[in-house]
Amino acid sequence: MARIISIVNQKGGTGKSACTANLAVGLAQKNMKVLIVDADPQSDVSAGFGYRDCDDSNETLTALMDAVMKDEDIPSDCYIRHQAEGIDIICSNIGLAGTEVQLVNAMSREYVLKQILYGIKDQYDAIIIDCMPSLGMITINALAASDEVLIPVEASYLPIKGLQQLEKLKRFLDKADVLILPIPVQKVPEQEIFYDILNKNLEKKTLVMGGCFSTEQRELLTGRDIHFLDFMEDTVVTEENAVATAEGTIAELVEKSPYNIDEAKVLVTGYGYCGKAIAKRLGALGARVTVLARRKEARKEAKGDGFYAVDFAFGPEEAMGAAMVVNTVPALVVTEKIIRELPRDAYIVDIASGEGGTDFACAREYGIHADHVLGIPGKYAPKESAYILERSVERFILKEKQGEMSDGF
Repeated sequence: MARIISIVNQKGGTGKSACTANLAVGLAQKNMKVLIVDADPQSDVSAGFGYRDCDDSNETLTALMDAVMKDEDIPSDCYIRHQAEGIDIICSNIGLAGTEVQLVNAMSREYVLKQILYGIKDQYDAIIIDCMPSLGMITINALAASDEVLIPVEASYLPIKGLQQLEKLKRFLDKADVLILPIPVQKVPEQEIFYDILNKNLEKKTLVMGGCFSTEQRELLTGRDIHFLDFMEDTVVTEENAVATAEGTIAELVEKSPYNIDEAKVLVTGYGYCGKAIAKRLGALGARVTVLARRKEARKEAKGDGFYAVDFAFGPEEAMGAAMVVNTVPALVVTEKIIRELPRDAYIVDIASGEGGTDFACAREYGIHADHVLGIPGKYAPKESAYILERSVERFILKEKQGEMSDGF
């Protein structure tokens, strides 16, 4: 019989869908049969597993709950989408928001979802429910159906406030063998509190992992002789993530640009791992790619790969007639000088970390659509992203264990 787990937090943006996907993948890799129930009208976890037609489908949780409320006998199996990896999913769509309203007047309204899962839970080892960011009737249904609840939070003050205090981390750290922090770790806003907790409560034996550690965090960990891994400095992670990032970036362009990629003039700023992967895939789709890069070596490499490449000083000239701009540089490089030369129907997608590298206020002034899109691998390829980070964690732990064995001889 399945353990039913709800992933809940009434605050949005805390990683519920990503947690759902990654937990499902991890359990499936342990040869467990897993069902995901997408109980969020935004249907992010459904989209993450490739089901982006949910708004036009009747085979969703929305239809299932409506049928139960009407006392219709519809087998739940008809609404389950199967995947070869051992992960099944009941998808959601925007209609679930209307179902929430209908539940208010329904009989036994808290147990509609429990009734749906009752007939199928024997088929699974785990059922994971991805909840919406609220404590409405759908979420109450999920809680009533669950055996356990997971509350994902960022390592920042406001999300963790929902669990009372950031300092509650103290009771866990002295027992932890491994501490995995967010990507990027620098998104923690309460730096002084967080720094103090790490300084006073982290044990030397604890292996620490995260992405984009700040200088202060590095100095703290190094000073206390605590071994740590920055995922973004793991060459394998960077290379593998670049592929998922490139494919996701192209998906953003296809969805939001009014032009086809084929024959479009596209500026790609930066020619690191992500810049290369994006430029090569855009070129393969027929785009006329121009690479903007500061380093002469990077421009030379881009030219060797068949692209036109220039210094940022020529950015305004190259912006003329460009239908799309992809920025990968985490520093202000897509400035007013470049933006003012772009056609007004151009689209800018900035995938750089931190604040990005685009003057977004300037883009708005010129009426140009510009988005700062982070976490693309997790959004477009959640399973692959989970595999990438899992392999990185395994490599790091194995390396540390081998180091301990060597020290023992």
